[in-house]
Amino acid sequence: MAPLEIRMPPETSAPVNTPATDMNHLAQLVRALLSLSEKRGPIVPLGGTLFDVVLFAAGPQGDAVVRALDELQQPHGCGPVIADPDSAWLCALVPPGTSKRSWSSPYGCCIGAGRVQLPPMQRRTPPGAHWLRPTQTTHLVGPVMLAQALGEHRPRPVPSGPPAFRLFL
Repeated sequence: MAPLEIRMPPETSAPVNTPATDMNHLAQLVRALLSLSEKRGPIVPLGGTLFDVVLFAAGPQGDAVVRALDELQQPHGCGPVIADPDSAWLCALVPPGTSKRSWSSPYGCCIGAGRVQLPPMQRRTPPGAHWLRPTQTTHLVGPVMLAQALGEHRPRPVPSGPPAFRLFL
């Protein structure tokens, strides 16, 4: 009896230890689900199809920016905003690509590369990073309205980039 020979089709003849090209995305999703089960927020890549973030100072002026967005973004109010009292920054989730094409406020830093660890969805109060405005619908913070509110209320200090916010990885 001749030995059994298994042949891979030419288009899938990669070595066995090389993962399929779509496995990286699947691995990211699995890690995100595991972090949720461990009561940590998911680690999400920026610069893709989900969202970019705008980092701006917390405090009275930062709170005024969020209240202004609540009024401007009707009917659901302000989109998702993370507060990190340990670093005194607020982080607004804006549409993907904002950092590359349309950000124009000197009072906030728009970031569309790297990764960010989101707080668990149920965390709405300190200690630690929490959702000041949780995701309630599919809308994000409008970048034009955010830039307008930042210009009006001028929160300080002005962030210099991702290292200022401890949730960036």
